[in-house]
Amino acid sequence: MRCPTCGKSVRKNQEICSYCGSLLTQIRLTESAPIPPDETNLPEPVFTKWDMHPRPPVFGAEEIETEEMHNQLDIPAPSQPGEEQREKRRPVSLFQIIVILLFLLAPIFNSFLRNFVSDRSSGPPVLREAGFCERYSAGAPVNAKRTFSLRRDRQVVLYSEWRGARRNHAVSMRWYTPEGALSPQSNSETQYQAGRREFAAVSVLPLRGGMPEGQWKAEVLLDGQLRGKLNFELTE
Repeated sequence: MRCPTCGKSVRKNQEICSYCGSLLTQIRLTESAPIPPDETNLPEPVFTKWDMHPRPPVFGAEEIETEEMHNQLDIPAPSQPGEEQREKRRPVSLFQIIVILLFLLAPIFNSFLRNFVSDRSSGPPVLREAGFCERYSAGAPVNAKRTFSLRRDRQVVLYSEWRGARRNHAVSMRWYTPEGALSPQSNSETQYQAGRREFAAVSVLPLRGGMPEGQWKAEVLLDGQLRGKLNFELTE
């Protein structure tokens, strides 16, 4: 058998030429309509339930085990939109607020209670140090000495430092001339430098011309009771 297009020999009953690719068989066209199939002999359709989530086939013991695992599987329900945000925005409870306030206020309360109890339980202040100086500044005496001059010095400062809380206690100081007379300037300029557990009381004696020279005496009193005596020399 030969190809009608290229003339090459081909096998019998071959539809396409191996050399040129031409069609070897003749196609007959017909104008008649196709015969419809006999619908009376067709089987009736069978409708079954459609499984939206098909599972792979299992056999024997594997099928039983898979069903048990599927029944025991705890699948959480889908959360509603905004549910996570509501959980995050859960308001702080009153108990949590109280705990936070106690945690913040505990140091302040302990400090207040400790100071209040210590002040109530402690006794009267104790005289720690006393002396004479030219002036008392920033909690310390300046140029402490026991001899003063009417020409070079302008004043005599008597300072007293106490340990303890002053509260309602009163500190007073008295000045005595060499003759033993009470000076009228006593307690006229007594000052306090307050503190929590200690304080200082200062009294100033102004120096003027005509004041008697010699050995002067000073007394320190707490609530009217004598706590200390000191002497200083006053010269021309």
